[in-house]
Amino acid sequence: MEKKNYNEGIDIKGQSTVQNKGALSVISHHQNRPAVKVSEGLILTLKGTQDKLTTLTTSGKNSPGLLASGSGTEVTADKIEMIIKRENADVVKADAGATIHIQDSTIITRGGSSPALWSKASTLKISDSHLETTGTDSAILYAGPENNKKTKSLVQITKGYLNPSGDLIVSQGGAIDIVLHKVSLSSPGSGYILKVIDKGEVNLVLNQIKGTKETEKQLRGNILADPLSKADVTLKGGSELSGNINATSLFIDPDSTWSFTHNSVLKHLSHEGNMTFKFHNNTPWNKKTKKDYSTLSLETLSGRGTFWMNTDIAGQGDFLDVKGEANGQFKVMVTDSGRSPTSEYSLKIIQTGGGTAEFTLANPREGG
Repeated sequence: MEKKNYNEGIDIKGQSTVQNKGALSVISHHQNRPAVKVSEGLILTLKGTQDKLTTLTTSGKNSPGLLASGSGTEVTADKIEMIIKRENADVVKADAGATIHIQDSTIITRGGSSPALWSKASTLKISDSHLETTGTDSAILYAGPENNKKTKSLVQITKGYLNPSGDLIVSQGGAIDIVLHKVSLSSPGSGYILKVIDKGEVNLVLNQIKGTKETEKQLRGNILADPLSKADVTLKGGSELSGNINATSLFIDPDSTWSFTHNSVLKHLSHEGNMTFKFHNNTPWNKKTKKDYSTLSLETLSGRGTFWMNTDIAGQGDFLDVKGEANGQFKVMVTDSGRSPTSEYSLKIIQTGGGTAEFTLANPREGG
């Protein structure tokens, strides 16, 4: 493709390899017309320069910036600026076995219900890029419903910056593995890091994740899987997540931390790091009631991590409820309204249905 302006979009098909020879400007103002559409096994390379980015812009409804579809179809994009200005459109869309690699690029949506990334049974690998949504209900990543759950999508995002106005990730019936590695994240505008609905299946790994501010190391946001869906989440590499979770499973490695401020529910928790129960509000100790404390409900528990919990001498407190087996050795740090509890009292904030777990009160005792 020659260096020029394309005002009606580009549709490229067939078993061939195409590479642009200079910075491009591709614009589509029409409905249902992507700026660049690649299919039928084509291999496409789009490359800008430090001085002149290749730009893809659409303003028509349902018009992605970059659409790749079909097994064997592969797109590599470097130093690209992609902007979507209308609702119900995706900036980057991978479908039916396609693969898209993007690096050192900017991806922005300005309309409602317009995710930055859309994937169905495909692969997306993004590195050192800025992804942002500004419209209502616009996620960074949307996983479309699969016809066959055996064919998963794979999305890997390394470094760069994510700023969602809506959810960070949504799976609506999609089966997808997601790895976020060394990414800087703004807390999602909707309050949800991950939402899995309509029989979706998500495996999410958060590795060395941090907030966007030097003073805010924690990523703040909730995780929700509806009763017919699955969400397996891994925190590793010193990731710090603050939010409520209703999901299938959570693994916390020794260097990572999860904290929550309301009740959370997991089928299984594999806990090797730190987990903190936080108060629902800033009510003074002497005015706290039972509803200010939190409950974590689990079917099973394993690991060697530390729980940080709160109680008061009136018998109110956070509660760890394991309905099935709990196995492992855990430390329990209890913050009390004025004094540390006795060992017998600490047992009242933990209940298990069996197993060989040992819970050791780690606070220095002050009597009482």
